[in-house]
Amino acid sequence: MNSRRRYSVLTLIVVLSTMLVSCNKIPQDEIDAAKAAIDSARLEGISPTNSLKFALLEDSVLQIFEAVEQHKSTLTFKNLDDSRKQLIILTREINLLRTEFNSGKANKMLSNTKFPEKHALGGDYPGEDGKRLPDS
Repeated sequence: MNSRRRYSVLTLIVVLSTMLVSCNKIPQDEIDAAKAAIDSARLEGISPTNSLKFALLEDSVLQIFEAVEQHKSTLTFKNLDDSRKQLIILTREINLLRTEFNSGKANKMLSNTKFPEKHALGGDYPGEDGKRLPDS
């Protein structure tokens, strides 16, 4: 009877320690991805001064970083799955913002480009409907 009780207590300790370790896992991959997305956005010219959305996203990411750091310094057994999910969503949003910003830059560059009136081979560019433009 005594050995049975030991196995029960030992099993309980193993199960509880496994639960505590899995709940306290720091979402390091998500943190690294969010940092990389912010750094890439900054390299592409996006900053809090020219994009309010970027400023808000970056602020949210930094708040999550602070919460995770606070979690590391205290011995709380809080589950960090919510922080992990929020970081995934915020990283996705930053990458979408980068795409929008880059396509906006490309459109701006195209709108500032003056195209020649005629092809190099001498023909006219087609009109909006795909038909050839009449000679003027």
